[in-house]
Amino acid sequence: MIDKNLVSAFVPFLPLTREHVKMCIRDKVKAKRIGLRSHLVDNIADEMEYVPNGIELFSSTGCKRVDEKVDLHGRYEL
Repeated sequence: MIDKNLVSAFVPFLPLTREHVKMCIRDKVKAKRIGLRSHLVDNIADEMEYVPNGIELFSSTGCKRVDEKVDLHGRYEL
């Protein structure tokens, strides 16, 4: 694809830190109109998987699983 000039730009996808994941959680909670409580954001962020083991610096799935986690926790927050 590069040889045929089909790619016009490369967009780097950098790994997300815990703080980035928390921003995703806050956005989803706001979009779903669930009462925003700091413990809700922290609980969801704690359930996410982070790498490398021991350091847990970056989210292994980015924000992909945030929506389902917000739905699950949101049921119990109402």
